[in-house]
Parts: sequence; structure tokens; C-alpha cells
Amino acid sequence: MLLVGVLGACGGAPEALGGGNSPQNNLSGGNNPSTPYQTVSIGKPSTLPALADIGDPGAEITGADFVISPAPVNMSVAGANGHFAPDWNPLGVPATFDTAWGLYMLKLDGTPISDRMKLEWLDLPSSKHVWVGLANFESNKWAWKQVPDVTNFSVPNLTNYVRESDKALAVVILVAGEQNAALTSVTAPDVAAESEDFLNDGAFMGTNLEFITDSSRSIVFTDVFKTAREWIPQTVPFNGTWDTGATLDLDADGYPASLSAGQAAAAVLMNNQVGNYPSGTYVCLYDGTGTIDFRGDATVTSQAAGRMEVFIDPSASLTVLSITDTDELDPIRNVRLIMPGFEESYQTQTFHPDFLAAVDPFSVLRFMDWGRTNDSPISQWSERTTTNTFSQADTSNGVAVEYMIELANETENDMWICIPHQATDQYVTELATLIRDTLDPQLHCYVEYSNEVWNNIFDQASHAQTQGLNAGLSADPYTAQMRFYAQRSKEVFTLFETVFPEGSEQPIMTLAGQSTNPWTGLTIMAWDDVADLADCYAVAPYFGNSLGLPANEASTLAMNTAQVLAECDSQSLTKHTNDTGTNAVNAEAFGLELIAYEGGQHLVGVNGVENNQTITDLFLDANRDSGMRQVYLDDLRRWDANGGGLYMAFTLTWAPTKFGAWGVLESQNQDRQTAPKWLGIMDYIAEMEN
Repeated sequence: MLLVGVLGACGGAPEALGGGNSPQNNLSGGNNPSTPYQTVSIGKPSTLPALADIGDPGAEITGADFVISPAPVNMSVAGANGHFAPDWNPLGVPATFDTAWGLYMLKLDGTPISDRMKLEWLDLPSSKHVWVGLANFESNKWAWKQVPDVTNFSVPNLTNYVRESDKALAVVILVAGEQNAALTSVTAPDVAAESEDFLNDGAFMGTNLEFITDSSRSIVFTDVFKTAREWIPQTVPFNGTWDTGATLDLDADGYPASLSAGQAAAAVLMNNQVGNYPSGTYVCLYDGTGTIDFRGDATVTSQAAGRMEVFIDPSASLTVLSITDTDELDPIRNVRLIMPGFEESYQTQTFHPDFLAAVDPFSVLRFMDWGRTNDSPISQWSERTTTNTFSQADTSNGVAVEYMIELANETENDMWICIPHQATDQYVTELATLIRDTLDPQLHCYVEYSNEVWNNIFDQASHAQTQGLNAGLSADPYTAQMRFYAQRSKEVFTLFETVFPEGSEQPIMTLAGQSTNPWTGLTIMAWDDVADLADCYAVAPYFGNSLGLPANEASTLAMNTAQVLAECDSQSLTKHTNDTGTNAVNAEAFGLELIAYEGGQHLVGVNGVENNQTITDLFLDANRDSGMRQVYLDDLRRWDANGGGLYMAFTLTWAPTKFGAWGVLESQNQDRQTAPKWLGIMDYIAEMEN
């Protein structure tokens, strides 16, 4: 394939592009762009020239031709290289916002291409500061992606971006930050040339993801309505009754199909999101005929059929959207609430760039909470959430698997899926087929049956015990429970193997047990030859658990923060030396690798201690103390030294309460220098990579 054009500029669109601003150019609302590509002044895809109309090439880049605009700014050509010299420091005084970018137009020769792009650099830029824009000629919009690997990254359905008339693929490479770089080539390899290696082989650090709710501390989607709470029946006008108890008539996707006289359907969009979601003008889009109203932190500033502008200033209270009237023949549906700056790009940019940046350091994403795995009522594939479901914050069914796969592809992270404990064989087969057909083939998928089936606080544990006893797997209830878990895991693994090509190493079959009770792992791995199909055994090596027990309430109250951290460090040492070491030996005996499905501090009161505010405050202080950074680093070192492999932190974000401070970050945009758990994990990643 031939690279036939490079047009580079910053600040003014090259004449050959037909002029005009990009959809992103003026979306920042002043002099503080939230994403670097908002500074790019480039025409819509329809303004891009035909390949035949591009002038004579001006230089050679690894055998491919390119031309450059007459007066580029911050991007230039010297010999065979494109040189980028950005100056992007939004926090500087004065702030600077100049990026460096170039437009590459590739002519594809008809050979089937993979969904992967490769960049070759003479001087590498920072991996935190490179964005790629793709021209979607059909929708006439640009799709942007912050790339986690500046040399090799996936692009879902790359062929969808190829212009049919001349087989052109238009790619913008944008470099931000303050580090110069030199690019030598941009290629879209054909399928035959792609390596069969997996991108994250040898992965040692991943993270769990927080529930999707209206109060989540991750801003996952550019469309806020995807995190809306389930509809609440209210009155028109609102009389102060939060939930009337009346039944709402909902369609198959969960939207109100009709409303009775005086009835409204309300959805909470943001709950205590002060300091998390930005203040600004959000755009509400919808299909159908009817009336939408906003309350709480939102004020409607303009309104037309199907489109509203709403100023939202998130507080410690709520942002509420209400459908107060809807036409039964054309009901309101497909509601979207687009974050400031994303109206033109949300359809091709599902995930917020700050969220993508937050997961970037990790190699594996575990979707246990996204899937609402614990106590799941799901059994049939038809019951699952889809991308058409009105919200992804369903408290029973969780997030659509398609979004999990899209996020894995976008970030080039392996995905870890947890199968609902009541899922039928047909459900498992459909799930495996979807993953096979849409997950990047260079990414692994960890397959785990449910979550913590050993833990009797969850419905999946009682289900396994009942099934195990009914099947006569043991007269001892807990043994029957563990054996059923092993048996059903084997059935799930077999179904995945049936769907994937023979010999495929893409699914990683995962068994899980209790870290502090190695007996559970031995019982599971020894039953029904399940270990022959499994690849790894997973545990959750938490530390600090005992400090929140009622028996230790008095002694914990007598501690200060330094003493809590010292006790956490002591427990980490003891648990890894004993439990991790034993679990690693046991797993190896069955030919399996020991990994961690969760882990980290476990400072939380239980069985009444959670109501002791002094202890809650003490635990929160310990989580925020700079000393926790070293505790986390040493804990991870001990995990590695005692035979542990991949470690999945729990969890990326979480607002601390009396029920735990589980987040590595208290919010997605937390200043990383105030997040000691995050810093300890980053220290470990840097240490392991070197």
C-alpha cells in the first residue's frame, strides 16, 4: 500500500483540505481545551482531496510518497522523517496549547487489512501524548483515539474508514506535550503480515473496574445518559414525592412507551458528582415526540425538537432528567446527554479520553462489577443488557458485553469476563461467539465462572452449594459447593473451546479460590480433571482485613495512622509468605499459574464496626497517607517473589465511605500525586518493566 500524502499544520488548515474548522476545533469553550485534538483546524472528511488530486510527492518515507502543506506549524519534514515539535502545557503560566500534527493519506491496494496500525519513529514521543484521528467518510466525522502504544495499536473495524471511491485511509497523527518526535512511517498492515503474538503476553498488572452508576467516580462515556439510573415514576408537575410507586409502561429497550395522565418518568443522571464531572453546557439529544425537563443541578438554556442545551454545575446533590410527556405513536427514545466538547464525536468516541488515560498503564481489565456478577439473576442471553438498552447502569444485568469488548480493543487491554452463575449453555456459547468475532485476536480473554463462589455472602455460593448437594458431589455442603464450581467451570471452559478455533490460546481459562484458605484451591483443582482445561488459578491477596473485625475494634481504636500502615505491612508479609507461597506451589502442582483476581488494602469495618466513625476516619487517613505508597509497592514485590503472576488491583476508582475505600483513585481525575495507592502501583510497573 502507498502512503501518498502528508499534510501538516497547526493553527490554520492547509488549503488543499478545503479550509474550515474541524468539529472539535471550537468545542473547548475558551482557552482551555480538554483534549489536544480540539486545537486541530482541519476540514471534515468530505473536504479531503482525492488521492489523484494530491500534488507531486515532496520526499520519501520508507518507500512511500508524501507531500506537505506550504507553511506547516510545529510539524516539518527533514529527509525521510516527519518532525513534530509540540508545546502543550495547559498548566503552565502562561498556558500553552500548541500541538504538532500531520495528515497521512494511505492508498490501500485491495489486500485485506487487519484492524491494526503501525507507526515507526526515529525519535519516540511520550506514550501519554499521542492521538490518532481517523476520517469516517460515511458519517463525515473524525474519530479520535489516544493510543496506549505509540508504535502498534488496534483500531476497531479499520476497513470502515476506507473511502470507497479511491481506497484512501486518512489518518491524523497528533503529538502533544513538550517532547519532540520524528515519525518515519504510518502503515496499515495486511492480515497476512500481522503477527500471531498476543499483545499482553507476560502481563503482570491489571485492574478491576467500578460499577457503572450515576455516582461512579469514573467518567466512562462521552454520553452521560449511559449511566442513568432506572426510571422512577413521578408526577407532573413534580409534587415532591420521589417515587409514586406506580407502574411505568416501558418498551423493550427500557424507555417509557407511554405515560398516564399526570405521570412522569425520571432518571438520575448525576449523583454527588461535584469535582468529578465538569461544569458546562451539555447537549441532550433524543428521538420521538414529547417533553423533557431537567431538575437539580441542570438548567435548560436552549431547546428545539430533538435537541436541548443544558448547563450543568454538578454539586453534592442530583441532576435529574424527566420525561413529562411522550407521544404513544412516536415516544421519546434514544436519549443522549453529551458531555461538553463531544457532540460531533460521541458517535465514534464512546469512551471519555480521561477514562482511557486512566486505564492506560494496565494490561488487563476485569469486568466483574461492570457485569454485575455478584447475585446476578441472568440466565438467558436474551435477558442481557445490549447497546440499545436505555442505560448501562442496570443494577441487575450490568453493562453490554459489546462495550466491554470495545473498551478492550480501544485500550489494547486483555479482557477478563465473569460468567453469571445461572447462565445457560446457550448464553455461554453466544458470549464466546461474540468475543471470538469482535475481540482483537491479539488480545486474550480471561474466562471465569462467576466470582468468589467460595464466599457464602453471595447468591452464587448458595446456588453452587445447592447444585452440588443435589448432584451428590459430596455430603459435606462446602465441599459440594467447591466441587460444583469446578464442574461448572469445566463445562464453561469446554463451551469456549468449542467456539474458538482448535488450539486457540486466546481464551485464558481461570479458576478462583480463597487466598487465605488454600484448601479451596486444592479441592477445586483436583475435581473432575478441571485443571486439565484451566490455565491459571486466581486468588485475592488482600491485607489489613482483621483491623475492621468486631473482635479487634478496641485495639484498632487505639492505633494511629502510622500504626495502621505498619500493621498492613506486617499482614502483607505474613500473608504472602504463607498463603501466596502455598497457593503458588499448589497451582504449580496442577500445571497452573497463580494470579490475583483482586487485591490491595482491605481496611473496612464489618458486622457493625463500619458504623464507628472514628475507625472509618482512621482507615481513610491510612488510605490517603503517603506511606501507603510504599506499603503497596512492597506488597506487590512480595506477591511476585512468592510466585504470583498477573495482579488485578481492586479497583480503579471508588468514592471512599464507611463501606471501604476500594479505589486506587478516589476519582478518575484525582491528582495522581495525592493518590498513594496509584503511585505505589506505578512504582511497581516501572520496576517490573525495567
